[in-house]
Amino acid sequence: MKKLSLALLVISFFGSSLFFNGKLFSQEDEATLKVRAWVDLEYKYDFVDNSNTFDQHHFYLIFDSNITDKLRAYAEVEYEHAGDTTEGGLIKLDRAWGSYTFKDFFGIKFGKYLIPYGVWNLEHWAPLTSTASIPIAFDNKYIPINSTGVQLFGNLFLPNVTVSYALYINNGKGAQPDRTDDNQNKAWGADLRATFFENYQFGISYWSGKNGKSSDRKEQIVNASIKLNPSITRIFSLDIIGEFQYQLGDVKFITYYAQPGMRFGDFGMYFRYDMTERDEKRGNSDKHRAVTGAINYLPIPYVRIKAEFTDHKYWDTSTSNEKVLIISTSILFN
Repeated sequence: MKKLSLALLVISFFGSSLFFNGKLFSQEDEATLKVRAWVDLEYKYDFVDNSNTFDQHHFYLIFDSNITDKLRAYAEVEYEHAGDTTEGGLIKLDRAWGSYTFKDFFGIKFGKYLIPYGVWNLEHWAPLTSTASIPIAFDNKYIPINSTGVQLFGNLFLPNVTVSYALYINNGKGAQPDRTDDNQNKAWGADLRATFFENYQFGISYWSGKNGKSSDRKEQIVNASIKLNPSITRIFSLDIIGEFQYQLGDVKFITYYAQPGMRFGDFGMYFRYDMTERDEKRGNSDKHRAVTGAINYLPIPYVRIKAEFTDHKYWDTSTSNEKVLIISTSILFN
């Protein structure tokens, strides 16, 4: 692993010079800064224990600067549950990275970035997602949402096809992965995806690391994903996503979800079947199945209203099954 870390660093800081021509800055460069934000509010009703609550679930503040046409800086601050840390809320830096794109097919990103895999991890902002609830694999963070390290990336543009890749190394999981590699075992991975005619995307990803817990279990995960959103008529389109994960490290199990949907103009209808053989977030490490029916509506651009019902079944008898209604509103300040 140390040899792999060194090799990627050498490629990042020395091999990239082969593609570099011109100065990092020029007098013609004009930096731009765009500040955006989004917020969502949820109402949740649990039919099993007859409880209900409002939740100021997220507030995100985003800074995005194109310093030159090749150099970019990005930061994203999240306030979760109103950011009240004394009441279970969070204030955290979700992303903070700089990138330099030498050519379309070769760029470097360094800092804290989203792990490039699947569909949901790269598109999980509430104003963009079709459901308020999230897939079990994303909720369990078998592959972490983000980490701190170095990433190589690029795109190859062909007629009617775009091929994208990423190769990365980072601190992986652990108690404080943004500042230190607790188990001194770098996580690494790769992502490859192809998009046909802009509406048909297929991807395959690999992640390898240790889980950073007391057992420090070795984890190797393969993730396959699909995203299809073809337009059938001017106002009717399909919206289908799905992911399949196979963990083949010290503990082997699968998790997957399939989410077919359709949109009629600004109105969408979705169904998701979600299954894992090992739900580790809830501590029972047993099977968990979730079935969701959802609708959402965009009354105006950048505002999305969602309503959904999810039935959760847990194989572990110590965990109560759940039947949950969620109604949410999200607004993107664009």
